[in-house]
Amino acid sequence: MSQVQDASGATDSTDLNQQLTDLRDGLEKAQKQLKDAEVDISLHEAQIEALSKLIESFDQIVSDYRPEQAGLETSQKACEDYSTNETRCLKEILGQNAERVKDIVGECRSGITRLSDQIKNDEQTLADRKLERDKAEKKRDKSKEAFEAWKKPTTSIKDRLKKLDALRSDIQKAHDSGQYAIAYWLLTDEEKHAGMLKASPQPISAGELRDKLKEAWNTYRTDAEHFQDLDGEVKGREKALETRKTQLSNMQKQLEAMIRLKLAELPPAQSQAA
Repeated sequence: MSQVQDASGATDSTDLNQQLTDLRDGLEKAQKQLKDAEVDISLHEAQIEALSKLIESFDQIVSDYRPEQAGLETSQKACEDYSTNETRCLKEILGQNAERVKDIVGECRSGITRLSDQIKNDEQTLADRKLERDKAEKKRDKSKEAFEAWKKPTTSIKDRLKKLDALRSDIQKAHDSGQYAIAYWLLTDEEKHAGMLKASPQPISAGELRDKLKEAWNTYRTDAEHFQDLDGEVKGREKALETRKTQLSNMQKQLEAMIRLKLAELPPAQSQAA
C-alpha cells in the first residue's frame, strides 16, 4: 500500500493519526454511554417490575375490602352515634364542669410541654457551648505546642530553618526552570516560606528567652484554664440535660394516670349530684 506524501515528497501520516485518535476517543465515549445506558435500563426494569406488582396488589386489596365494606361502615356509624349521644349525656351530667375537663387535661400536659421546650433550649445551648469548647481546645493545643517549642529553642529553631532550606531549594528550582509564578507562590504564601519565616520561635537574645518562656507559659495556662472551664460547663449541662430527659420520660409515662386522678375529683353538676 502506498503512503500518503506531502508536496515535498515526505510521508505525512498526521491526518491519519488524528483520525485514529478521534476514533478511539469516540469509541471510549460510546462505551461509556453504553455502560450508563445499561445501568439506566436495569434501574427502569426493576422499577417497572416493582410498580407492576404493586398495581396487581391493588386489585387484591380492593377485592378483599369489598365484602367487608358494609360491616365496617355500620360499625363506624355506631361509633359515631355513640360518641354523639354519650357526649350529650355527659355534658348534661357534668354541667359547667364539662368545660373544665379540657382545662384540666391541658394543665396536666402543660408541664410536659414546658419541659420539652426547656430541653430543646438546653440542647441548643449545649451545642453552642460544645463549639466554644472545641475552639478553646484547639487554641489550648496550639499554645501548648508553642510553649513546648520555646522550651527547646535551639532544636525548634533549627527544625524550622531546615524546613525553610527545603522550601528555598524548591523555590530556586522553580525559578531556574522558568516557573516564576510557582516560585513566587512558594516564597510569599503564608502557608509556605513567608509564614514559616515568621513562625515562632525566632532567634532572640539569651536575656529575652526567660521572658519569652514566661509569656508562652502564661498564654498556655490561660488557654488551658479557659478550656477546662468550658469543658466542665459542657459536662454539667450534659448531665442536667440527661436528668431532664429522664424526668420528661417519667412525666409522659404518668400523664394518663395523672389526668384520670384529676378528673376523678371533678364532680357532676349540683342538680345531678343531689
